[in-house]
Amino acid sequence: MKNYFILVVYAFLFISCESTESEEVSTETSHFSRMSSEVSPVNSSNAYEFVGQAYEDVLYSYYTDSFLPKTSDSIIKKVNSKASNHVFFDALLLADYDLIPESKINYLVSDSNAALDTIVSHLSLPSKDKDNFREFISNVLSKVDNETNYVDIYNYVVEYESTVQKSSQLSASEKAYLLTVTSIIRHSVYAKKKRPKKNTDLDWYWLTANFTGAVEGAQYGNTHAILTALKAGIIENK
Repeated sequence: MKNYFILVVYAFLFISCESTESEEVSTETSHFSRMSSEVSPVNSSNAYEFVGQAYEDVLYSYYTDSFLPKTSDSIIKKVNSKASNHVFFDALLLADYDLIPESKINYLVSDSNAALDTIVSHLSLPSKDKDNFREFISNVLSKVDNETNYVDIYNYVVEYESTVQKSSQLSASEKAYLLTVTSIIRHSVYAKKKRPKKNTDLDWYWLTANFTGAVEGAQYGNTHAILTALKAGIIENK
């Protein structure tokens, strides 16, 4: 019943997304600025879009605070605290917030590329789909590094999502896994592209650990995809 409620809530958010985003105002204390109504990270065709929406909610909530911790353990605790206040995490037991321990998070950050390759290699996906998934993530990261326009990146992600959804080779659970990760990726790139400058520099330079966190966490469910992506991404860019 609770999951149904969450889906209803996010379905409403999809409909109202453009008007909501145009009402957001940047302030000097905010570390993020939402896009105008012309562009949105939402892909309502993705059945797991609500994951990306919840991810973005917690991400914005984290950066609205005036005090931002710098140590890994403090960042992890703050992410857990912010997530616990979101309806999406109501069913998650307190003990499960750290299912993926700090040591693993730090590994995902310190050796993101190797970790990503290892995780994808061990996924229970057909070999061709593993290769496609690995190539997809690599291409998105390359587009971000090359300052590709967000709309072009968005369209690329949505095209990949459409391919996943139409695949006759992937099981329902495999599609769920991939679409959970792609939803977070879309919202992560969106947030990075619109981060205002802090001391003349962008706050987030990198997304590799963020993506790797989503890929790792999604193996354990939607909530862990969000938590691990947030923790790894924030620590990487602290």
